[in-house]
Amino acid sequence: MFKTYLLAVVGVAILSLIVHLVLPEGKISKNVLYSFSLFTMVVLISPIMKLSNCIDFSNVTYSLDETFLNQNQTLENLIQSELENHFAGVKAKVVKNGETEYIFVDLSKVVLNNESEHINYYQAVKEILKTQFEIEDERVVIYG
Repeated sequence: MFKTYLLAVVGVAILSLIVHLVLPEGKISKNVLYSFSLFTMVVLISPIMKLSNCIDFSNVTYSLDETFLNQNQTLENLIQSELENHFAGVKAKVVKNGETEYIFVDLSKVVLNNESEHINYYQAVKEILKTQFEIEDERVVIYG
């Protein structure tokens, strides 16, 4: 296998040298030499590609980042308990999209009492999240 690989590399190098000597100067020469350099790269990389086909990736295991999960769960629990102090039956969920965390708040099961009957719940939830957790309004999704 090594002998075949070495012959292919030497053959491409010699062919590239001959083409370089025969071609006249100009724009076409640059394009042809670029094509030969790409072809040379393919020949040089081909054993690596063959090797990657032999590797069995079916037994590879992936681990979750426990720190990320714990931080996300902790923030969710803090938000949930803070909102429950103000509104009975509220549910909060933290979802991370890239670097940005979004807070989804479900108000469908909030229990109304006589004192809080005329409160704008949407605004109240956003205000609590902004003052207690410094979460911008754009990152809060309220439904229900």
